[in-house]
Amino acid sequence: MEGIMKRILFVCIGNCHRSPVAEVIANVIFRERGIGEKYGAYSRGTFAGGGGLWTRPRDWAAAKPTLRTLGILDEMSKHAPRRVSDEDLAGAAIVVAMDYGVWQGLVADSAADVSRIRCFTELSGGRRASVDDPIGGTEEDFRTTYAFVDRTLRDHVDTLIQWTA
Repeated sequence: MEGIMKRILFVCIGNCHRSPVAEVIANVIFRERGIGEKYGAYSRGTFAGGGGLWTRPRDWAAAKPTLRTLGILDEMSKHAPRRVSDEDLAGAAIVVAMDYGVWQGLVADSAADVSRIRCFTELSGGRRASVDDPIGGTEEDFRTTYAFVDRTLRDHVDTLIQWTA
């Protein structure tokens, strides 16, 4: 399997907030560590559709300061939500659900190896739970959620990599 990129799929509901932020941050971390050719992240949603975060003016205004602080505003401004497919699930070394309900649905409906489907909160050794969805929230809601995703990935990227083995 040498030379083949291991793909990590982050999945939330709408593929507008949590999973694309996890995707971008994970890819930044992989590049920072010099392993961006070995590992890559992408994201999807179970009910994705419509425009990206920037098409929701209230959410975009609330999210922009934190996205700017994290250095991912440009990438997020280009993100277009996409719905998860069987091909996405099959092509991932690991699937990471940002939401407990998403995890339940993926496990119940997936033809994929369910042992490869994990909850984001398990990265830190926690129980399966949902990452708060900041949709319709305040700037503080977006800051809290995005900071949690950033901190968890930075602190536990080695666990994420181990999951792909």
